[in-house]
Amino acid sequence: MFCPNCGEKYEKNKAVCSARKVPLKKGVSNVEKQQRIKFITVYQTGDYGFLAFAKSILQSEGIPYYFKGEGLQDLDGAGRLGTGFNPLFGPVEIQVDENDAEKAREILEQIEQGKVDMPESEYIDQEVEENTRSTRPEEKKSLKGVLRGIIIGILISICAYYIYEAVQNYRQKNFSWIGYNDLNKDGKNDITYYYEKGILSWSEEDRNFDGKIDTKWFYKEEAVDRCVADENYDGAFEAKYFYQKGIVQRGEFDFNHDKNLDVIENYIDGVIYDSVYYHEITGKVWKKVFYRYGIINEEQIDKDYDGKFDITIKYNESGRPVKTIASKK
Repeated sequence: MFCPNCGEKYEKNKAVCSARKVPLKKGVSNVEKQQRIKFITVYQTGDYGFLAFAKSILQSEGIPYYFKGEGLQDLDGAGRLGTGFNPLFGPVEIQVDENDAEKAREILEQIEQGKVDMPESEYIDQEVEENTRSTRPEEKKSLKGVLRGIIIGILISICAYYIYEAVQNYRQKNFSWIGYNDLNKDGKNDITYYYEKGILSWSEEDRNFDGKIDTKWFYKEEAVDRCVADENYDGAFEAKYFYQKGIVQRGEFDFNHDKNLDVIENYIDGVIYDSVYYHEITGKVWKKVFYRYGIINEEQIDKDYDGKFDITIKYNESGRPVKTIASKK
């Protein structure tokens, strides 16, 4: 005589298992059978209701079984998450003796299709009830695993942030290098970046791809601070631009390279607002140009260079001249 639940052997004069309080059965227990049978997997699932039902049916049919991985589902932090099984260990595998495999598969398929009714047995009812109750603490364990995983993730993120900051600080204090960029993919470097102590210090660019540098950018706190440019590509830098936090504020131009400014441009939020033209000999203002949203809006011109504007030209929203007004002297 043996207990169908725990496998404990009893003398013939016993009728009920003293531990599980279920009727004893004649024959060899599942524990003894497992020592000499070969188990194979016939079904996989993470549904604990299905597993409890399957245990009951397999027991009633006298089929030895083993649920592989059943005790691993709540390990490794997050437990079953929302899948019904632990993603690290996979679903529970229902294994039976290879001689009972075909019959077990048919039974499990019928359970899946809802064609099997729960057998009326006191010990089976007790098993299902115990399995149902056991899922509640397991759900709590799963929730604890999720919270534990979130906390671990937060701690890892904080550590990664401080490690990144430490690496950046080390680079800034110890490393300088040069970077290159080939804009037109012709095998020649068009932009060269110069880094000092890990921070971009200045760069130079060949905008027209003629092999000559025509723009140099200088940076402050990793934003453009000023630049010089060869706007007419004659090999000399006649233009200077000044920036604030990477946004252009002012442009200065010396086209004849006499060290006297010929044109000054003023910008608001990076958009040109007005420009002032100076006579190359007298140094007096002979023209002013005003812009609206970056488009020319009005010109004032001193044609005879007497210090007074003689002509005013009005432009439309497209930047086309629409009216010329001559000033009275």
